[in-house]
Amino acid sequence: MKLPYITVLALSTVFVASGAGAETPLPGGLPPLPPPTRIEQLQNERELLEREAREIGGRRTIQESLRSVNLRISERLAQIKQFEEVAKELGTTIDELENMQAEAKAEVEKIAKGSKADEGIIQGTKLARFMVSRLVDQSLRRVARGLGFVADLTIEGMTVHIKNVTTESFQELIDKQRLNLRDINNLLLALYKDVAVERIVLKRLQEIDRRNAEIIREIVAERERAEQRRLVRQPVLDREQDTEYDRLLDEIERVRFQLKLAEFEGKRADVELLRRRLTELERLADELDEVPPSNIGMLPGGCGTGLFYIPGTDTCLTIGGYVRTSFQEVASSPGIGTIRTGTNETMAFSFSDSLQYWGGGIGLEYGLGSSMSVFGIPSVLSYRFVFGEVAGSWAEAQSEGSLEIGADINLVGATLLREDPTFGTGWSAVAPGFGLSGSADINSTWATGWVGLGHTVPLESREGSGSALVLKAGPFIEGIDFDSSGRMDLTFLGSPFGGVFQTYDLETRDLYVGVKAEAAYVWQPSSPLQFSVGASLSVGYHGARGWINQETGFPGGIVYQSDDYRRDSPFLGFGVSASVKWIPDENVSIESGVTLDFVPNVTAYQIPENPSMQPGSFAQEDIWRLGVKILQAKVSF
Repeated sequence: MKLPYITVLALSTVFVASGAGAETPLPGGLPPLPPPTRIEQLQNERELLEREAREIGGRRTIQESLRSVNLRISERLAQIKQFEEVAKELGTTIDELENMQAEAKAEVEKIAKGSKADEGIIQGTKLARFMVSRLVDQSLRRVARGLGFVADLTIEGMTVHIKNVTTESFQELIDKQRLNLRDINNLLLALYKDVAVERIVLKRLQEIDRRNAEIIREIVAERERAEQRRLVRQPVLDREQDTEYDRLLDEIERVRFQLKLAEFEGKRADVELLRRRLTELERLADELDEVPPSNIGMLPGGCGTGLFYIPGTDTCLTIGGYVRTSFQEVASSPGIGTIRTGTNETMAFSFSDSLQYWGGGIGLEYGLGSSMSVFGIPSVLSYRFVFGEVAGSWAEAQSEGSLEIGADINLVGATLLREDPTFGTGWSAVAPGFGLSGSADINSTWATGWVGLGHTVPLESREGSGSALVLKAGPFIEGIDFDSSGRMDLTFLGSPFGGVFQTYDLETRDLYVGVKAEAAYVWQPSSPLQFSVGASLSVGYHGARGWINQETGFPGGIVYQSDDYRRDSPFLGFGVSASVKWIPDENVSIESGVTLDFVPNVTAYQIPENPSMQPGSFAQEDIWRLGVKILQAKVSF
């Protein structure tokens, strides 16, 4: 005998739902039902919570139910306050009222919990509400007969407003036996129970609201994890892409199965939801199927500022080095000798206001894979990495020559650091034939090291292009050493004159220790070019040290003068940068760029050029450093 088609479908539905066909479907029947995804589990839980809120709160949404219950409690409390005043006038004590409240609360909680362990709060609160509402209605009607001419009562809406009633009025009601204390107390007991019920409902609604918020956050996190797989792809997508695609196909089949069951059972709301879900899944499957494997690895990913991957993983190792030059302001004013041209006295052997440094650095980045937070900020997709870099540069400068009094120069001499009691401010010569012969030099180095944690936050991803925000933070250290020395002799007709000379040695040391943070916007308009702009901020401790020694020979003796300096203080520095990168291969990048850094509190000494600038002194100067990254190469392993 052949069964009708509708009978076969119904039997197969019962068979699958019972679990008997979970692993082995009926021949020719529907496929087995795959387990729901985490997002679907959360959505189902949320629907159950919203349904429960509607049941016990009586409103469409959780928030509307919360407002409604809060309003009912406020109204009841206002009514209770009025009837408590009446009860007190009739002789009820405060202790008796408190006992009534405790009795009402205990009885309501017992009713709400139910007599069976499997009865939920919905049925319990419904039963409690029904019983209490009848009790309130009956008690209010009894009291209404006694308070009819001194109160406004609306039985249906449960609203009560006591008019201005004096003690004499109450005594008159009692004497006429129109107001009974037992009826008032029974009404208060009923109202206490009503408030207790609503508070149980309110507590449950608050629990539902908190759990609903947690579910929303979990759903957002799950969707962002799913979006992560779409935004960033590994360069080798073969098996990984196939696995994701197969998972989507299984999900599509499962939703189609649920849709058929919903259509068969006539659940219109479920049919509409499942159709929308099916459309979304089919769209995601189409997008994954169309993702091309080429150039995807060039987008911002797990290596931070380098965009390389260890194939088949979410981590990578990148090592790079660079050559750079920089131009840094000279904080001190080193030099030796004094000459006068016209009426202007300046330093004989001096230097320009800036030095050109040459140097380089190396860096390492190791990717830690994806994360759903950025420096503690949750629900943000990023790729974490640890990094470390060291860099250093050096600079040299020299000033030397011979000068003689003539048409342009009318005085040569030497200026002390400060005035001497015996020899005054220094020595000088103005007669023709006298001159100076000398030299001075500068040697300066700076070095820095920085380690920390970084996050690459993808902002946009398309074939061969994309953008990202790269954030880095961690401890750093930087040191600047500055040395300058020189010697000058007084000459007559080109030969040294009578042991009259001057020498100096100047040393300054600056150490910066603190925390540095950097943010860079990386934009790749098309493969293989990439551009970035960034800014950095550093804060911490600065230690400054300085020494200077000067020896000056006079015809009648030698003067030794020296000075030293020490200061520790906090500092705040910042910088900006821009670069362009060429990525010829997925494992190699070549980069050039510029940086402009504000370096605070650099130790400086101002050597006097002439007596009017005495005495010389140490100070701290803020300087600028312009760096040019000539060439940087990175290789991933």
